[in-house]
Amino acid sequence: NWLGTLWNGKIQFTTSMLFAIGFVSLFVTGGLSGLFLAQPTIDLYFHDGWFVVAHFHFVMGVAAIFGMFGALFFWFPKMFGRFLNETLGKVHFWMTFVGVYLIFMPMHCT
Repeated sequence: NWLGTLWNGKIQFTTSMLFAIGFVSLFVTGGLSGLFLAQPTIDLYFHDGWFVVAHFHFVMGVAAIFGMFGALFFWFPKMFGRFLNETLGKVHFWMTFVGVYLIFMPMHCT
């Protein structure tokens, strides 16, 4: 369980951890929108609209990229012996995280 692992742990909010938590947030948001698409009667209404586009991008597109960014910030120092700038990484995370929600959440409403 992703969240159960974090429950009693000492969490350090490094850039890679922020991207991992962002991945879980995006994946859960996409999963909840997938519940609506799993119902055939509701899916008929939503299917040819922006709702499906937003669902797809939350689950398949952006969540996967957040996982890749988290892996990059985690593995880069181990592979190359140099740390990436933690401040710029956190700015990158917050701008991307807020931007993704600002782009794709309105698609659920149209």
